[in-house]
Amino acid sequence: MLGAVAAFVLLEAAAQGSLASQATPRDRPPSIWGNAHIPSAGATLCAVWAILRLVDGSLAWGLVGFAVTAIYFVVTAAQRVVTAALQDRRPPR
Repeated sequence: MLGAVAAFVLLEAAAQGSLASQATPRDRPPSIWGNAHIPSAGATLCAVWAILRLVDGSLAWGLVGFAVTAIYFVVTAAQRVVTAALQDRRPPR
C-alpha cells in the first residue's frame, strides 16, 4: 500500500508541477476505446510478473504497489492522449 501511495503522490506532483491543488479545464469525454484499459492492465501484469521473478520478500510488496500504480496511470494517460489525437485527426461529421 505504501508503494501505491508513493506512486500516487509522485505522479500528482509530476502531472501538476507541484502538490498544490489546481483547477483544470474540463476534458472531453473519452471514447469507449479511451476507457478500454487493456494496455495499462497488460503492462501492470507484466511488471508484477517481472518484479516477483527478480525480487523476494517485503521489498517486492512495495515495488509491486509502486510499479502497478505508476504504470497503470502513465499508460492510461498515454492511451487517452493517443485516443484524443486520433479523434482530432478525424474529419468532422
